[in-house]
Amino acid sequence: MNIKSSVTVVSFALLFVVILSSCGNNKSYILEGTTTFDESTWVQADTLEYNVNISDTTTRYNIGMTLKHNKDYTYQNIYLMIYTTFPDGKRYSKQVNIDIADKTGKWYSDCSGNTCTVEIDIQREAIFNQAGKYTFTIEQFTRDEQLSNIQSISFYIEDTGKSR
Repeated sequence: MNIKSSVTVVSFALLFVVILSSCGNNKSYILEGTTTFDESTWVQADTLEYNVNISDTTTRYNIGMTLKHNKDYTYQNIYLMIYTTFPDGKRYSKQVNIDIADKTGKWYSDCSGNTCTVEIDIQREAIFNQAGKYTFTIEQFTRDEQLSNIQSISFYIEDTGKSR
């Protein structure tokens, strides 16, 4: 291989790397936290808490979660209670039912090996009317005190780049 051919191969390889890296996740998270559960079991007493400071009350945000579960998860859904504590101390609660399989047991999530991953939109284009610290608390709200085969929950708030 001559020098000209080597330079061409290296140039194409670098171009390929640049193209691949530009195809990645360009999301702008202002909060991203992950909780992993010991032995893939989420105990009801184990509440998840995520804090974020909001300074821009004109921007819209996407709030969501990523749930990783084993294929041995028994149910087709999971119930959660999500509490939001506002900077002024007021607290809002919302019960959320997340379907992760259809009635036949087919997962809505992407599965690789024994692990399935499902993306959950909690609220799209949310607006925070108050500047300051927000606390999000998540509880599993199912009939089982110990919910088996739940590996992790990732909670995020994404800056959409859009204003109201």
